[in-house]
Amino acid sequence: MTRAMSATWAAVNLAAGLALTFLAPVFYAQVARPLAVGYLLVFGLAIGAIQRRNKSAARTQLLAVSVVSIAAGVSVALIENAGTAYQLLVSIWALAQGSLLLIGAMNLGFKTSSGRDLAIVSASSLILGLVLLIPDAAPRNQLGFFSAYLLITGVLLAIAASTPSK
Repeated sequence: MTRAMSATWAAVNLAAGLALTFLAPVFYAQVARPLAVGYLLVFGLAIGAIQRRNKSAARTQLLAVSVVSIAAGVSVALIENAGTAYQLLVSIWALAQGSLLLIGAMNLGFKTSSGRDLAIVSASSLILGLVLLIPDAAPRNQLGFFSAYLLITGVLLAIAASTPSK
C-alpha cells in the first residue's frame, strides 16, 4: 500500500467521519444517507483509481474492495427505508471489506508496514460489521458507530501515510 493510497484513504475517511459526526446530530434526516452514499462511492472510486498504478500483492483485494464499496453505495442510494436495510447493507459492506483487506494483508505479509496497516483497518472493518449485526432500534447509534469507524481508520491511515517506510 503506497503512501498516496493511505493519504487518500485517510482524507476520504476523515472528511466523511467529521461530516457525519458534526452534521448528523442536527440534520440527521437530511445528511445521514447522502453522506453514507457519497462516502461509499467516493471511497470506492478513489481506491479503484489508485489501483490502476498499484503493483502490490494486495491489488486484487483492493480492487474488490472498490467494487464492493461502489455496489454498497448504489444499493444504499436505492433503498427506500433507511432503517434495517441500511444497517444490513453497511454491515455486509464492512464484513466484506474487512475480509478482503485481511486477505490483502496476508498477501503483503504482516512483517511489512503495509500488511500491518491493512490488518488494522481490516480488524476495524470486521468489528464495525459485527457491531452493526446487533439489532438496534436507534439508527443514530448505527451512524455513530459508522462515524467512529471512519475517524479511527482515518487517523490510523493518516499516521501510516506520514510514517516513513523502512
